[in-house]
Amino acid sequence: MNLSRRNFIKIAGLSAAAVAGAALFTGCSGQLMLPVRFSATVIGKDIQKALDTKQFSVVASLKPDAQENAINAFVRRQLPLSMYEVDFIERKTDTLDGKETDYLFVTLKNS
Repeated sequence: MNLSRRNFIKIAGLSAAAVAGAALFTGCSGQLMLPVRFSATVIGKDIQKALDTKQFSVVASLKPDAQENAINAFVRRQLPLSMYEVDFIERKTDTLDGKETDYLFVTLKNS
């Protein structure tokens, strides 16, 4: 097979466009994201409101340990001097933002 420079450049350009297109057009929209809401029993209403207004979400297909680690990292990022960590996570269904939604209800504890 005789491959000229011009044909090589065409093939290389099309290959690069195909790779870039695949990365651009296959997004993560197929994953279900669960909003996280916090209980005020340990942290108080003010901290609960501050955490809930950040609208943090977790991928629903994550294992419970990974969800807990993600939520702990979020809490540490939002409250740098806090001594809170996840006590337990409960999946609930309720009306959030005017529509029925599944969400994670998180209770924190002092670490």
